[in-house]
Amino acid sequence: MSTRVDYDVVAARYGHRYLQNDYAGLRRALFTFLLSGARAHHKRVLDIGCGTGHWLRVLRDANVPAVGVDRSEQMLRIAQRSVNDAQLARARAEELPFVSVCFDRLICINALHHFSDHSAFFREARRILRPGGALLTVGLDPQRGADRWWVYDYFSETLVEDRKRYPASEEIRAGMAIAGFVRCETAEVQRFARQMSLREAVDGGFLDRTSTSQFMVISQLAYEAGVARVHSAAADAPHEKLFHVDLRLYGTTGCAA
Repeated sequence: MSTRVDYDVVAARYGHRYLQNDYAGLRRALFTFLLSGARAHHKRVLDIGCGTGHWLRVLRDANVPAVGVDRSEQMLRIAQRSVNDAQLARARAEELPFVSVCFDRLICINALHHFSDHSAFFREARRILRPGGALLTVGLDPQRGADRWWVYDYFSETLVEDRKRYPASEEIRAGMAIAGFVRCETAEVQRFARQMSLREAVDGGFLDRTSTSQFMVISQLAYEAGVARVHSAAADAPHEKLFHVDLRLYGTTGCAA
């Protein structure tokens, strides 16, 4: 069992990832998903694991209002300030506080790996969807072995933990199907590719313990050892682009019959 990340602790910094990375591919996939099918502009949308409200704000600015749910009180406080007219609820994804058959689209972005019971979440998602509704969940798939990330290179324990936390795409599709979803499909929706020097990594806050959940699920000793490896590698070439990123996000969709 992996260490659970306390998002009340990391809430203040969580939104920085949207300043540090370009999510254009994910954004396109999200709107394609939300606006597909009948009644494209009249769907009721729920963001499960909404965090600090980034995607709620993106949707509101595009005139696609959504309800948000998260288990972290601090995350929801920031979301409320960010999207002051948002409808928010504090709850676990495995026990959603909504009546059955009440939403048309559900989105779950970079959150599934934090849920303690994926099967229970998929059952809840299916329960609250209207006929013709659909679920989109987006996240890493470290089981594929296709990614390169300096975090995994220098903090090897993070890859071990991520392979425990993140279900494989095949497992997600199977879980959806068992819960009653049909036409379950997975596609790459975002690729991050960049290189950084030590100075760029430090200045961007990428080495901060709270910058990513990967650092939060390993021990303090493992984190400090990884930081030492980073500085050792960069000692003779502080301006070289030693930090490589080639990461993919995958989106898996399933439809309510």
